[in-house]
Amino acid sequence: MTNCVIVRAYGRQLDQLRGEASRISRANKIDWWIERGVQGTRFCFENAETKRAFVSICENVGVSHIDGARQREQPGPRLVCSRRSPNALMRQQPIGA
Repeated sequence: MTNCVIVRAYGRQLDQLRGEASRISRANKIDWWIERGVQGTRFCFENAETKRAFVSICENVGVSHIDGARQREQPGPRLVCSRRSPNALMRQQPIGA
């Protein structure tokens, strides 16, 4: 089961959320990734605890969010982020790879 949250954020706000996702994932020693879709940007984490922490951050910042596990849409490019990449550089990867 994936632990995903769909957010509607753009520009600096999306950059801030990426940084927060990276920080909490690194603290929990898990990987995370981003999938862009029609509804917004889906942040996915390897465990529910990290997802809950990210949802709390979204609420504190005032970003609207929905549970990404409920709804599946045709996925866009998957951007892979890893706790092992110190500067959280992302690369596009085809879905299913």
